[in-house]
Amino acid sequence: MSDFQDAINYITKVKREYEDSPHIYYKFIEILHMFESQDVFNPADLILRAATLFEGTNKTLILGLNPFLPDGYEIEIHGCGTIYYRMPRRKFLTPIYQNCSWSAAAA
Repeated sequence: MSDFQDAINYITKVKREYEDSPHIYYKFIEILHMFESQDVFNPADLILRAATLFEGTNKTLILGLNPFLPDGYEIEIHGCGTIYYRMPRRKFLTPIYQNCSWSAAAA
């Protein structure tokens, strides 16, 4: 499958998840556009903004951002919902967001 088709599939998942809250979907699209245009964000900003926007939702949406990140960046979720990211050429993970209200069923 192409990168383009993967992106379309992911965005469709987000749209379906928030069909009852379209403002969240549209805000997410805005965040992606700002990241792609490199107006404001670095990868950590994208991860933090998406995690904040998706608060309390399926962890799969956060992890689904990995293909959108530049090479060498990676998102991981540990414990009760702590989101970490890895930067290129770094062995350690940096914590960026914690939401212990996520349940194991949301994984």
